Amino acid sequence: MKIILLNPIKRGQNFNVNVDAVIARHTGSRSKGGDFSPLGLTYIAALLRENGFDVRVLDPYPERIGFDKTIEICKEYDMVAMPLATLNASGAFELFENLKDKNRVFLGTYASSVADFLLAKGRCDIVAIGEPEESMLELCKSGGNPESIKGLFYYDGKNVVKNRARPLIENLDLLPVPARDLIRNELYSEVIFGKPTALLLGARGCPFPCTFCATRLMYGKSVRERSVENITKELRDIIENHHLEHIFFIDDTFTITEKRVVELCDAIIASGLKFKWVCNGRVDRVTPVMLRAMKRAGCIEIRYGVESASKEVLKKIKKNISLDQVDYAIKETKKTGIAPSCFFMIGNPGETVEDIRNTVSYAIKLKPYYAVFNISIPMPGSELFDSGTETALKGLDEKYDTVNSSGASGALSGEVLNKELLRSYLRYYLNPNYLGQLFSQLIQSPSDVVPVFRMLLRGAKEILF
Repeated sequence: MKIILLNPIKRGQNFNVNVDAVIARHTGSRSKGGDFSPLGLTYIAALLRENGFDVRVLDPYPERIGFDKTIEICKEYDMVAMPLATLNASGAFELFENLKDKNRVFLGTYASSVADFLLAKGRCDIVAIGEPEESMLELCKSGGNPESIKGLFYYDGKNVVKNRARPLIENLDLLPVPARDLIRNELYSEVIFGKPTALLLGARGCPFPCTFCATRLMYGKSVRERSVENITKELRDIIENHHLEHIFFIDDTFTITEKRVVELCDAIIASGLKFKWVCNGRVDRVTPVMLRAMKRAGCIEIRYGVESASKEVLKKIKKNISLDQVDYAIKETKKTGIAPSCFFMIGNPGETVEDIRNTVSYAIKLKPYYAVFNISIPMPGSELFDSGTETALKGLDEKYDTVNSSGASGALSGEVLNKELLRSYLRYYLNPNYLGQLFSQLIQSPSDVVPVFRMLLRGAKEILF
């Protein structure tokens, strides 16, 4: 059996889509942070190849392969599998419409959250629910027959059949190193580096209950960590075999515990591997000891989800952080010599225009390395999405993303939010204090300022065009 794993594309697409089969929160919006490699597909591909299957990974948009050519390529394979993305779902549906004689499989968070709808409408033949690697391996071993395979939903011609749930992979170390040799690594870069960047997932899952995040649909409340030795093995593969020296630890919360982070950082230092890296963090989990270890191991930036300056909004979205914790984390991160960046959402449930503007004022006060503002929309698989599934389903084929959306989760209209989004960026980046900070950095270290301009140019393109 020949299998092709691909990222979705639609006709006329002129932007990259942030979607992944394994990274649960990547459900298909645009990303101002960079062009991310299809990590989940390379995980599946590695496992299939290890078991003797002929497999290809295709990422049409960055590879500059058009829609019709993608269909032509897929026709050479027996099974076609891809994550469904919010932003170009219509293209995925059209693609599968042209491949009815193939085994058509949807993967990832979005597909898992609306599997009944997809199957009943004939959008696909099979949906791999949740963590996909082992389900896909068993499906391929069966010759494409989904009957009785845990973790799969399928349409039998009359009804949607829901097989038993598949348990999460207990020992992630048993998975092979992602098959990065099957993708063109030079096509994927992170905004802070501006150079080819590898994604590395050191743990799966998140214990925190944020209403806007889809991780729980895929992984529940558990956090499963790979061993430090296993992560170091992958780092060596990335650096020595693929010659990539920039890495994004894409864990939902890299800073989950001090002990874990310090052990990993010590192992990185002991390995002798030289690379720069960034990660996601929570303001209530970082400590000075952790930050110093990260700095020694080559970390140059931590991305904090602050979301809002409104205590009421933070409570409603179950972020479970305080502004005092934000202040402390940003101060300590700067003190260590790591750049803190902050991410905010506007249009949350219960949020007013005044709340949004107060959040921008707070961002200006914090003075992070850079600030990113997104519109809060109900991402598939999240609590926000579940509270309005019927409405969300109607928008499957429409524009649906975090930088330009009429599908916001709060009471404010899309028109108002689009204006406030632009206003937020202009207020933050044209603020005299920030411009002064930027000018000072430009004098001291011009290279530190370049990533900010890259991010701004990318963001301007997404918002204005």
